[in-house]
Amino acid sequence: MITFTFNKLWFPIEELLELIPIPRSTFYLMHRKEMEAGRDGSDMGKVKIKNLKRSLWDPIKLLEYIKKNELLTKPIQYDYEKLEQDHLNVAIGVFNQKQIKQQTEIN
Repeated sequence: MITFTFNKLWFPIEELLELIPIPRSTFYLMHRKEMEAGRDGSDMGKVKIKNLKRSLWDPIKLLEYIKKNELLTKPIQYDYEKLEQDHLNVAIGVFNQKQIKQQTEIN
């Protein structure tokens, strides 16, 4: 899984949407669905602090929420070791074929 490093615990929405590049309208659509379902948005990472007018957002919880509830496709997984092994197998196969061909020409 991809790991992110954030320099703050919580972010205002403007900064959060710079880090997690989803359209503002999509973000608010997800938030509205949560509110209509009777939830307060904390599952998405919404943090309300007493005497603070604006909500802050936990980027880790938001990423988990998006992955769990909103992704339609599986995230791309890069397996460099497998790719390297496949390349190696092809190279060995070509080498072996050349060896066999040379041996049959000699005999």
